[in-house]
Amino acid sequence: LVLPVYDIQGVMTSIQFIDADGNKLFLEGGRKTGCYCPIGKIDDRLYICEGYATAATVHRATHGHAVAVAFDCANLEPVAVAMRGKYQDLRIIIAGDNDQWKPERGNPGKTHAIEAARAVDGEYTFPDFTGFDVSGEPTDFNDLYLLEGGE
Repeated sequence: LVLPVYDIQGVMTSIQFIDADGNKLFLEGGRKTGCYCPIGKIDDRLYICEGYATAATVHRATHGHAVAVAFDCANLEPVAVAMRGKYQDLRIIIAGDNDQWKPERGNPGKTHAIEAARAVDGEYTFPDFTGFDVSGEPTDFNDLYLLEGGE
């Protein structure tokens, strides 16, 4: 899978490559901070997620609302701030990962998502895995979709 990475002006700043095993690489010398990969057309709201699979799932689950792939949790806030600067009245929702299986790291997906939402007076949401067999340590909305029987 090859994903374009754009800045807020629409200039492509890098490319992310995802191989069949899920390994992710960016172009050497490319820029990612504050940049994103868009899915859908922005209307009254925008969801921001870490990864492409999560973003595609959120796009489908929200019946086509726009989603921005931030590529990792540390980039959620820079992307949210860039979007808020361009779209002052936009409803921004951070669809964060729930890294509850990584207590040694303090649940970085949740922490960064909350910080990003607060930075832009936005909202945040997280997947809830209550009632599911969580032996695989799921973290995001795509994992939840798959646990619910999605393909």
